[in-house]
Amino acid sequence: MTTVGGMNLDDLIAEFGAVYEDNGQTDKDFKRALFYDDDLTPIFKKVPFSGTIYKGIQITTTEVLQGFLKAFVSKGTSQFDVWKQRVGAFKIDKLEDPDDYVDQFTGFLTDLKEVDRSKWPLIKYIISEILIPQSKQDTIKEVNYWGYQLTGVATEAVNANGLVRTTSAANNKLKANTAMDGLRVQFVKMAAAGRLNTITMGTWPTDPTLFVEAVEDWVAQIPELLAKNIDFVNMSAVLHRRYRQGRREKYNVNYAQVSELDAIEDYPGLIVRPNNSQIGSNKIWATPANNRVNAVRADVNQKFDVQKADRSVKMMTNWNHVLTFNQPELIVVSEHENTIVSGEITSTGRYATTVITE
Repeated sequence: MTTVGGMNLDDLIAEFGAVYEDNGQTDKDFKRALFYDDDLTPIFKKVPFSGTIYKGIQITTTEVLQGFLKAFVSKGTSQFDVWKQRVGAFKIDKLEDPDDYVDQFTGFLTDLKEVDRSKWPLIKYIISEILIPQSKQDTIKEVNYWGYQLTGVATEAVNANGLVRTTSAANNKLKANTAMDGLRVQFVKMAAAGRLNTITMGTWPTDPTLFVEAVEDWVAQIPELLAKNIDFVNMSAVLHRRYRQGRREKYNVNYAQVSELDAIEDYPGLIVRPNNSQIGSNKIWATPANNRVNAVRADVNQKFDVQKADRSVKMMTNWNHVLTFNQPELIVVSEHENTIVSGEITSTGRYATTVITE
């Protein structure tokens, strides 16, 4: 089976024949695969900065107000706590042989009169319609929540279960989830540092009505001032559907009132929302909007570099960013996935410690 640019040529040949005929095809004739929407990144505020480490600062102070006295009496102490998070390092490298497309159904994307194959419409199509959408899918499914960045720096322990950030061979980084610490690994580090608000709930009920009651109980345990500043309770799409079903059953909410299905009783303005990045996750978490940060390195050019390589064409780009938080103390989570168990740290697991060549 031959796969070129993310398209299976064998399937194209079988359906349309090996010889290209100009029958007025356009890129609309291709049917893009079903993709998930990135519903997590948009709720993180984009913050441009320079450097490799993003630093969030929490300032806490004791009581400063006092009754009037003529004498000057200093009162109150302040403390500065820093949360550091290494920015994710991403890249896309792709080598194509445009001539492989000439005699196929995709021939309309080639330009035989143009000697420089890097200028063929095919290259722009591959970048805009294949590489970029697929990289977004990889980010949603593997990085945003489940990612774990291999940096090549000195060993760095994450938690007591033995997951470490090791100096690694280049092949280790071929897996998408080695580009950035996802939210799960950051939560693990915060919990290990004693800086995360964890509310223990046990296994979530599978009964929708009981699940709604469990979520309501979880929210009720959030400190009142913090709860008033939270906008979303985040969870997987599976748990979100269970919650909506439970809301209909528990409160007999009219099906057309979509906003009511995401509401949390007695907490106006606070809603549950799904994250496609949390596929397979049982964790729910919440934090104020101004605590969510998408730190992006503004000094890195994110454009594609297209280069000729004999009759082949190289396409490459790289960028740096991380979804993180300013203050761990303003995050509330359920206890699920706050540690990384040994079964996840295997050569074929999510957090592999051996060389991966896939």
